[in-house]
Order: sequence, then structure tokens, then C-alpha cells
Amino acid sequence: MGVFSVEPGKKGYTRESILKMERRPLKSGKQVVTFFVAKEPKFVGVDSHNMRIDRNSDDNLRKVELQ
Repeated sequence: MGVFSVEPGKKGYTRESILKMERRPLKSGKQVVTFFVAKEPKFVGVDSHNMRIDRNSDDNLRKVELQ
């Protein structure tokens, strides 16, 4: 899982845009995951760099909605 300040693969994305990257076990269904980062996150993703085979990699990244 990754937390980013800029959308991966888009203009302005650099190594510094990665706020947190770590392996976490995931199960099917809805889950709540909490990360603590130093800057405000803009995007979060599961396999956001498409390292695994995936039929639809467009759904691996989501815009962060702060509550």
C-alpha cells in the first residue's frame, strides 16, 4: 500500500511524493486502514506501481477524502 502527495505517474510525481509505502495483508470486503504521514496525503493505492498482474489496474488508486 502506498500514500502519495502527488498522483503516481502524473506530472510532478517524484520519489519525494511517496509519503508511505508498506506491505499490509488485505482481505476481501470493506476495510479501514490508518497511516500516519508527515504531509497531507492526496492519493492512496494498493499496488499503485502495478507490480502484480491485474485485469483492471485503474482501480488501484483513490483520491484521499479527509474527514
